[in-house]
Amino acid sequence: MRTVSTLLSALGVLVLVSAPPGRSEGAKLPKVYVAPYAPLHRSLPVDLGVKTAELVVEELKAGGQVEVVSGPAVEAGGAPTVESKKAAAKKLTRAERLVAQGDEAMGALKFEPAAARYRAALKIYEQNLEALDDAAPLVETRLKLATALFRTGMEDEGERLLGEVAALHPEVRLDPARYPPLFIRTFERVKDRLLRGPRGAVKVVSNPPGAEVLLDGRPVGETPLLLKGVVPGPHGVRVEAPKVPPVVRRVDLHPKEVARVEAELGGALSGEAAGFVAALARNEIGGPVVKALGGLAKAAGADFVVFGAIRKGEDVYEVKSFLYDRTKRKIGALPDIAFDFDLLGASIEIYKLAGKIGEAVQAFPPPVIVPAPIFPGAAKGGAKLTEVVAGPPVPRGPPPGAVAAAPPAASSSGGSGPVAPASGGPVQPATGGPVRPATSGPVQPAAGGPVRPAAASGGPVAPVAPQGTPPAGELTRAPRPVSGGAIDVSGA
Repeated sequence: MRTVSTLLSALGVLVLVSAPPGRSEGAKLPKVYVAPYAPLHRSLPVDLGVKTAELVVEELKAGGQVEVVSGPAVEAGGAPTVESKKAAAKKLTRAERLVAQGDEAMGALKFEPAAARYRAALKIYEQNLEALDDAAPLVETRLKLATALFRTGMEDEGERLLGEVAALHPEVRLDPARYPPLFIRTFERVKDRLLRGPRGAVKVVSNPPGAEVLLDGRPVGETPLLLKGVVPGPHGVRVEAPKVPPVVRRVDLHPKEVARVEAELGGALSGEAAGFVAALARNEIGGPVVKALGGLAKAAGADFVVFGAIRKGEDVYEVKSFLYDRTKRKIGALPDIAFDFDLLGASIEIYKLAGKIGEAVQAFPPPVIVPAPIFPGAAKGGAKLTEVVAGPPVPRGPPPGAVAAAPPAASSSGGSGPVAPASGGPVQPATGGPVRPATSGPVQPAAGGPVRPAAASGGPVAPVAPQGTPPAGELTRAPRPVSGGAIDVSGA
């Protein structure tokens, strides 16, 4: 992009550069370092701040009022390279081959080798979360590993994996054609217990704010974000912004815990500039910013540092600029500018800003009293925390396998209700009804089964379930698979 001064010269307009008032022709020009501007709002790409600084440098050099000096490296990182994508794809292919080998071993009834293959595949998936589009491989591999573990007698670890499956994708339904009824009933029992228990929360913040957040592959909002009602267990949190690599974190959430994920999306800037931009993006000129300015000026050998921040308005980029005097350790505000999103009007605006910078180094503007907001009225940190319920609803009704209570009898005189114990005498049980312990004396069992002896403390007597009754925690039939948003686990 050509500077405004260059364009005016090309049009035949004579651009005269004279020495500023109060400085002789032979005097040294003040040295100015232009720091990268900090993107402040709505996921503005990091390179926008770098480009803005480059435009300011070009106009200052063309103006000739100051000597522009280089400072710490301020290169902005980009999206993942083709090489990095190929390397990640190669690892995922390796995991898929391991899963296929595990399937072959399961078909040959070699359960321990199958479990070993599934474990290795799951480890690769966990180490390459940024390459996964969703949680499907994590869910499916855990289910297969749990199946192999149950067949080798490792029920405890198998149930732990089923709990992780329920945490990653509570809506998943197991295909009865692939999984035996006992396995499905066990999974439903584990999932129900997990969903009825206490939940946790995950707080996700990023610099800059406004980045998209995905929880286990599902979009849930933009940073800063508080995810409430999250089921305890392993989760993958992915934070994305344009033109920078995503930040992916695994969170092992515990009940009633508030986990925190911090995504430094401006970390692609190298050297001291990275920490400076991170501090500035919080919409405050405070101690960390002033300290970083001193370091930048010293590293560049500059007398002054130009810095600022950018936020997205309704139809333009709004730019705030400041000037730091290294000798006086003061900060002065420069005029605000704005330009459209395609940067077509940026050159004219920055040309005007460069002229004001040249004037400010000679007649320093009124100092800013720190700490002070960059954009008054905007929240510190650049955005307001949003709360989102990210977990599934709590199940209604009794847990799977729970035995429904018998309805109360209409009347004790009808021969179907329990008989109240007489003082000091034995209890006469009603036909088909429960047995209540007497205050003293023996207990006569009800018809239909033996009676377990009551505890010495005088607790209730529980009748033994007749043969054929399903054990507690199991369903009499497998749950029907659900189509739609659930992950399809019907394929091998």
